[in-house]
Amino acid sequence: MRSKLKELPMNQCTFITATGTDIGKTYYLCKLLKKIRDYRSINIVKPIASGINLTRLLESDTGKILQVMDKEVTLENFKAITPWYFKEPLSPHLASKASGNEIDFNSLKEFCMNLITDGETIIEGVGGIMTPITYQYTNLDLIRSLPCSVILLTGNYLGAISHAFSAIEVLLIHKVSIDKVIINESLLPSISYDDFKTIINLNYVGLTVEFMPRD
Repeated sequence: MRSKLKELPMNQCTFITATGTDIGKTYYLCKLLKKIRDYRSINIVKPIASGINLTRLLESDTGKILQVMDKEVTLENFKAITPWYFKEPLSPHLASKASGNEIDFNSLKEFCMNLITDGETIIEGVGGIMTPITYQYTNLDLIRSLPCSVILLTGNYLGAISHAFSAIEVLLIHKVSIDKVIINESLLPSISYDDFKTIINLNYVGLTVEFMPRD
């Protein structure tokens, strides 16, 4: 059996990340917000986004978040949730370099810390757990710099078990508290939810696993 989960203290920040890109982080966040928005006041941010077309903000992930929050999808509201956005659909370290406005990691960390200090906060990361934000820092580095626990999303496509185990291992090695693993049903699933949940629970005792079916 691999690393057993450690009981780490919970805090008022949750970071939503994934085993890779296009796994369903925004979709999950929007479903979560629909359940809690009427009775909980929470700061919601997606600090970094690539592939942004300013003429089609409604179709962006940040636009979808704003709509669920019943906020108008204006550029001002967009920037409040996503202050670092880039036109090129590339990894942030490349997209920001192409824009001529490279991300300053300390400024990013300070932005997130100010929100956490202000109250309960949910942060949606960009790409996967090891996606580079700059040439020196990844999402993992940002998570480790903040008092956050993690919700990890994966699919149930071919290869997802290896990707999920790799992500869980790196989080545990760096002593990041994992709230739960969400298995988002893939377009072409290769393993059932029950089998996936069983193999995770056998290897990581005590880890909560939930299934998110496709609508």
